[in-house]
Amino acid sequence: MMESGVTVKNKLEVIGGANGALIWLFTTKAALRNREGEVIGLEGFSRDAQRSEDMIAPFHEFRACIEYLQEHLKDDISISDLADLSCMSLSTFERKFKQHFSRTPKQYILHMKVHEACRLLPATQSIARVAVETGFGGQSYFTKQFRSVVGITPKQYQRSLIAAGRRETRFS
Repeated sequence: MMESGVTVKNKLEVIGGANGALIWLFTTKAALRNREGEVIGLEGFSRDAQRSEDMIAPFHEFRACIEYLQEHLKDDISISDLADLSCMSLSTFERKFKQHFSRTPKQYILHMKVHEACRLLPATQSIARVAVETGFGGQSYFTKQFRSVVGITPKQYQRSLIAAGRRETRFS
C-alpha cells in the first residue's frame, strides 16, 4: 500500500479477539501524500462487520473454514481439506477465497500464523517455542516467513515491543 498508493475500500479482515472469538472488520485504507504527490503515510479505519450482516453474507460459506483454521493453526493444513470443508472443488475454493479475502488460502494461513506469533512473542522468551506453537516447525523457517509478512525478524519485533513498553500489538 505504501509503495503503490492504491486505496483499499471495505476489505474484509478477521482478527482474533482477546477471548479467542473471531472479529470481522471492514477496513478502508488510503495513502497520505505530500505536495509532490509522494506517499508519506497511511490513514485508515475499521468497522465491525457483524453489524453489516448483509455485506458479509457471501463470506458465510467460509465461516467453518476460518474457524477450522483458527483451531488447527499449528497443524499442517491442506488447502484441499479446506475446500472439502467448504463443499467446493479445489479450484472453486481457491478462486472464491481469493475473491473474498484478497489473498490465496496459503497466504491467508501464513498471515493468521504470523498474527498468532505476534500475540505470543511479547510473553514468550523463546522464538523457537513460538515457531512450534504457530506451526512453523523450525525457527529458521519461522523467521523467514515472519520477516516476509512483518518486515522485521521476530527478535526485532520482540525488542521493539519491549522498548515501547508494550506487551502486545495488533497485526493485520
